Amino acid sequence: MNSILDTFFGLQGRTALVTGGAAGMGYGIARALALAGARLVIADRDAQAAEIAVAKLREAGCEARAYIIDLSQESEIAPMFDAARRYFGTVDILVNNAGSYPKYDFLQITAEQWNAVHQLNLRSLFVCMQQAVKLMLEAGRGGRIINISSVASVHPATIANAHYSAAKAGVNALTRGAALEFAGKGITVNAILPGPIASDGPRDPDAPPVIGPAANPQRWITGRMGTIDEVAAAVLFLAGAGGAYTTGQALAVDGGFLLS
Repeated sequence: MNSILDTFFGLQGRTALVTGGAAGMGYGIARALALAGARLVIADRDAQAAEIAVAKLREAGCEARAYIIDLSQESEIAPMFDAARRYFGTVDILVNNAGSYPKYDFLQITAEQWNAVHQLNLRSLFVCMQQAVKLMLEAGRGGRIINISSVASVHPATIANAHYSAAKAGVNALTRGAALEFAGKGITVNAILPGPIASDGPRDPDAPPVIGPAANPQRWITGRMGTIDEVAAAVLFLAGAGGAYTTGQALAVDGGFLLS
């Protein structure tokens, strides 16, 4: 008999595609899905990191493939889903994790910089959702789409980040619209809004200092930053059978930041 954990969270026989899945939060999410039984496609622009991530998952007994892609190049997205179908037959779970948040002064950001941020953080996510839904409808067994948004989508979090906040607010609206459209097909669409999350990688010494509410420890009402595993756990809930009746939601994993 399956355990209650297998019933609610087991992903055996399912295929997940995680964008930006080679390192950091993306790898933490991919690892959680793989250990729950899913086959993994790790999509990332860093070929070396992607291959290392896949090797780690295979060492843990998981089935995984790497796909190297620059998601800012929209023409590369459909071929990625074609490859996923060749690898594993379909895509049952899409986690749109890839993104970037370069700091630009509100009065200095150029149209080109604005467009680049929105291309990666919003438009490429939309195209990935389109391609995933097509495969899910073709397979006829529903699916899960989980978009990694940000608390910055609903509350300013850091200075010089308004362009990113606007893109993530678009992710939230897109999540709700798609959830409404495909709920009758058994496809759930949800967003996760991470708050301040401790990174497991080195910080760029040339990056500007992070200034704003999210960088203020007094706003971390639980007394600490979150962990990558805590975000991955939320993804695991939404990806499994336990999340089948949850759609169109924006789940903040923020330690209460939005309350403060």
